[in-house]
Amino acid sequence: MTLRIGIIGCGLIGRRRAAVAKAAGDQVIAVADLDQARAAQVAQESGAEAVSDWQRLVERQDLDAVVVSTVNGALAAITTAALDQGKHVLCEKPLGRNAAEATRMVQAAQRNGRMLKTGFNHRHHPAVWKAH
Repeated sequence: MTLRIGIIGCGLIGRRRAAVAKAAGDQVIAVADLDQARAAQVAQESGAEAVSDWQRLVERQDLDAVVVSTVNGALAAITTAALDQGKHVLCEKPLGRNAAEATRMVQAAQRNGRMLKTGFNHRHHPAVWKAH
C-alpha cells in the first residue's frame, strides 16, 4: 500500500522523513514549514508541493498521513488538528510537552479512529543497545 504523506516541519528530521518515505515507495504530496525556502527545497527533493501553512496541509483530502516534525511547542496543536481532519500521524518526539498534551493527542487519535505514533529512533541506536 502506498501512503500519501504530508510533512509539517522541513528541518533535518522532516527532510529525513521525506527521503525515507520516498525510498519506501510512498508519495510525499505536500510539505509545509515557516521557512518557505526550506519547504521549497524539501518539496523539490521529494516531488511534493510546498504549501504556505500547516493548516492548509492538514485540511487536504489527498493525504493519508502527516508527519509532524516541528518545534515542541507546536506538536500538540498540529497533531490534534491533523487527527481531527482524519489523518494518521507520526509525531516526532516528544509526544507533547507534558502528560496533558500527550493525553489530548491520544484522545484525538481514539476519537477519530486514526493511528498516532511517536518517532523515537534512539531506541535502535547502537549506544542504547549497548547500554541495554
